[in-house]
Amino acid sequence: MRTSFAKSTLLKLKKYKQSVTLLDVGCNLDIFVKEARVIGFDAYGIDPCYQAIEEGKRIFNLKKYLIGWELTTINFPENSFDVVTLIRCLEHINDLNFVLKKVHFILKEDSIILIEASNFDSFWRKLLSQRRYVLSPKQHFW
Repeated sequence: MRTSFAKSTLLKLKKYKQSVTLLDVGCNLDIFVKEARVIGFDAYGIDPCYQAIEEGKRIFNLKKYLIGWELTTINFPENSFDVVTLIRCLEHINDLNFVLKKVHFILKEDSIILIEASNFDSFWRKLLSQRRYVLSPKQHFW
């Protein structure tokens, strides 16, 4: 399902931007970066979970395209990216104002920010109920 989401989302982005430098914030393994590179985007991913980054590098052979840290500690130059994606990661970011200011700083003029938030009213949350820790205060700040 994540691969089909990545492909369909990237094809929509490609309608607006042909040549793209993309940063996926909170990339995890990064199926999204892999699929973005397949369609010709210059794509990179960052995530604070080193295990996920290392697994993504191993599985998808994206060694130099996944950076194992978070946006608050990496200093990308101003106007570095055409697209920044924050897919199901905003709720995990403690200092949301700082991160959004940093995203604004690294985005080029006439760029795209793609945000997807988790759906609290989703079928899976209702099905899993108490077994799903969507309200864990250590992982979900918002």
